[in-house]
Amino acid sequence: MLKKHYSSKIMWGLLVMYVVLFIILDVFYNYFIDAMHSSLSAISIPAIILPYIFLLLLIFWLVKSKQVLPNPRNHKVLFAFGLGGLVMSAVLFTKLSMNEQASHFSQNRWIHDLESRVYMVDDLVANYNLKGMTKQQVTQLLGKQTEPAYFAQDDNVVYRLGMERGFFSIDNERLVLSLDAHNKVADLQILRD
Repeated sequence: MLKKHYSSKIMWGLLVMYVVLFIILDVFYNYFIDAMHSSLSAISIPAIILPYIFLLLLIFWLVKSKQVLPNPRNHKVLFAFGLGGLVMSAVLFTKLSMNEQASHFSQNRWIHDLESRVYMVDDLVANYNLKGMTKQQVTQLLGKQTEPAYFAQDDNVVYRLGMERGFFSIDNERLVLSLDAHNKVADLQILRD
């Protein structure tokens, strides 16, 4: 009986340690999702699901191996850990989903919400063949260029995207479209100032 009591204490200690690690991981994921503007992907989904599945397996193992003493309070604590993990994971999924929606290019948002451009630019570059467009076509799609002071030359069009993506946003990102002799987009770059 005494051996089972110590074994039970050790298992509870391991569970509490894992829950603390789970919370730290959740805080890091929240920060990472905000800083990198991550969206749903083959990496982000398992990164959120696997720690929660491991938490559930640990709780299930504690209950099945009779490591939980027959105290209703213990079962409530386990239920609270499981439910808390579910809520925390759901919040992360919601953030990823919202970022997914915000990352799709919208001409209206591009023109009227300058700070959201940085999140849409990857979709714009991937789904719109900007190379070969005339300067007039670019202006029709993206509006007039913004803040031409940085990287501006006679043979390019510059759009301010917003604060750079990453953990430490110090600079702005800009979409620089270089024009050829026929006033068509020959190259594009995303630069930081």
